[in-house]
Amino acid sequence: MTKAGFDSIEKGKQNGSWTILEDAEARFITEDLEYEFSKRPNAKEYFLGLSRSDKRDILQWLVLAEKSKTRQKRIHEIEEFADQQLKPKQFR
Repeated sequence: MTKAGFDSIEKGKQNGSWTILEDAEARFITEDLEYEFSKRPNAKEYFLGLSRSDKRDILQWLVLAEKSKTRQKRIHEIEEFADQQLKPKQFR
């Protein structure tokens, strides 16, 4: 690997982008999503029943929201559709 490649990795480690998807890869449900699921137990049950790849993809989508407002909108969409036994539209 070139020096530029190693520099890019080091920069990613410093700014957090190197590890940003680790929780999603581990299928870790964040506190804010867990809170919303606590309001609708059927939604959480449906979400937990999804395939590993579907859970990962949805959690990555959530983690990659750049703005807090976007993140909240995505949490609401995940929780609302899961309560209807559906994945968010872009994952169907």
